[in-house]
Amino acid sequence: MNDQTPHKTTATRPLLADEGLSRKFGDWCRDAALDHQAGGQEIHDFMAHPDSTNRFHRLINETAKEFEATRPLRERRPRFSLTLGQWKSKKDMIKSVEGKGHKISDWAKEVINGKEFVLLGSPEEYDFFETTVKELTGKDQVTTTELYEARDRLGYCDAPDESACAIREAYTDQPMDEWRYVLSVPRADAYGRLFVLDVARLSDGSWVLRSFAYPGAVWDGDARLLVCRKRQQLAP
Repeated sequence: MNDQTPHKTTATRPLLADEGLSRKFGDWCRDAALDHQAGGQEIHDFMAHPDSTNRFHRLINETAKEFEATRPLRERRPRFSLTLGQWKSKKDMIKSVEGKGHKISDWAKEVINGKEFVLLGSPEEYDFFETTVKELTGKDQVTTTELYEARDRLGYCDAPDESACAIREAYTDQPMDEWRYVLSVPRADAYGRLFVLDVARLSDGSWVLRSFAYPGAVWDGDARLLVCRKRQQLAP
């Protein structure tokens, strides 16, 4: 998330599009301050704190994200809206991801450098939605085949092969020890074993990794996924 400088107001700062919503939010803040049980000194100290604006913005973003996750999947806003197809080669893609401080495991690179893994080659827009195996299928455990069948029934599509790398660059606020599996077409390594790529944040950095996705592979219900829909073909 992009934090703003504390207490700094500029002419280019984005405004709430709905003036009524702006007034409603102001009323809510006033009522929340009046209801605060500890009294006025804490409110005064909060406003005086040099990082209060950034913390307030983070609270809004984090609370809104938490509430968004409670919406039914088909009513949920995209977690990422990305323009793919801008890398000219796999080498360029790997260089771009690693140049931004991320890591790609050697095993993931083996999948990326396989013959089946292809880049789009021209810009296309995709929306990516966060979900879990349980939410998508209604089951605590499923095979890869069952998982993809459930995804297809809900109108989502195969993520382009480069999606995980693009998401890795975009997912700058990924929580520690979280994995997100990107449901693209499973691709083979040098031994013919099928994998999908996933993005993870671990103690040693932010990664693109790979996970087994052969037809009979078992997925637990709490596994976190990213599914996608194509938005439109962009003009060259």
